[in-house]
Amino acid sequence: MYGPYPLRQETVNELVIFACPGAYVLGDTDAAGFHPRCVGRSDVDVAARIREFVGFYSEFKFAYFDTAHAAFENECRLYHRFVQSLDSALHPSRQAYSTWRCPDCSIFDY
Repeated sequence: MYGPYPLRQETVNELVIFACPGAYVLGDTDAAGFHPRCVGRSDVDVAARIREFVGFYSEFKFAYFDTAHAAFENECRLYHRFVQSLDSALHPSRQAYSTWRCPDCSIFDY
């Protein structure tokens, strides 16, 4: 992932230049390092999604992916890696009517 960067409109506009699927981590940094507070993804435009959080978190990290499915899988991995420090313990959702499965747990196995 790229970052962390300050979560400001102009920073996102300068650094997240491709309108494509991606995953992100939002949080803050102190002397101990970056602290994840939120993970997420966009299936279409990761920059637009990150901009929605300006004013709520101080920093962000992000990565681009070739497909929405790859962004979903990476969001799931980030969720499982950081779940203890996240503001929400809700597992990432998958696209409606998809058969995508989480690579780290069996939440969608039925």
